[in-house]
Formats: sequence, C-alpha cells, structure tokens
Amino acid sequence: MKISRILDVIMIALFAGMLLTNIVQIIFRYFLNSSLFWSEELSIMMMIVMVFMASSILIRDNEHITIDIFSSKSKSIKIMDIVQYTISTIILLIFSYLIYKYMLSVISRDTKTAALRAPMWIPIGAMLTGTLLSALFAVRNLYRTLVDLKGRR
Repeated sequence: MKISRILDVIMIALFAGMLLTNIVQIIFRYFLNSSLFWSEELSIMMMIVMVFMASSILIRDNEHITIDIFSSKSKSIKIMDIVQYTISTIILLIFSYLIYKYMLSVISRDTKTAALRAPMWIPIGAMLTGTLLSALFAVRNLYRTLVDLKGRR
C-alpha cells in the first residue's frame, strides 16, 4: 500500500530530524556556549507527529499490546478481533472529529507556538492525520478479519 510506504518514510525522516536537531543543540550549548532557543520546541513537535504516526503504524501492522489466551487462529479470537476493530474504529473516528473541531478553533484564533512562531494547527493536524490513518488501518484490519472468518466456514 502506497500510504504505508509514505508513512514509513515520514517516520524515518522525523526521527532523523529530531536526532539531528538534538545533536546540533548539544554542540551549540556545550561547545559554542550558545543555546538554540527553538530546538526543543521543534523536537517536541516532531515527537508529537511521530507518536500519532507510530500509533497508526502499530494498528497497520497489528502490533499493539495484546494478551494471547487462545490460539490466534481460533474462531473466538477472530470474533474478538472484529469487536476490537469495530470499537477502535468508532473511538478513533470520534477522536478525529473532536481533534478536527479543536483544530478549527485554533485556526480561527491564529494560535502560534512560542519559540518557532509556527501555526499550532501543524501538530494538531498531525494528530488528526494519525487518528484518521489509525481508523483507516483499523477498518482494513476489520475487513481482513471478516474475510478470513468467512473463508473458514
């Protein structure tokens, strides 16, 4: 899936950017005796984006924490997966709607970050993108589980 590949590249770029920002900040602070006032805020914004993108990757790859009591191939587990994906999708869509409403209020107030003076809708938009991608992957997993369950009959 093309979205998955783009998501992986974004995560790698963000991680590299955050690492580079922190290394540059350390060099400036300890070797040049000059602190970069914007580096911490940039790192925090990149971390916010990474957390929400990583959450969607975990749902995509079905890697969230689980407790395996039964065999993962049993019919009861598949039914529990269907319930889980359905509830997760509903919650993620509600969360996406609430983030969207909040983002609109931030845009209307033209809120900016303290150091970078970047629009606050950028990290909030990343939250919205991450939850929507999570919902998309949860629906995909739900569909695959339903197809798998139907094929077993």
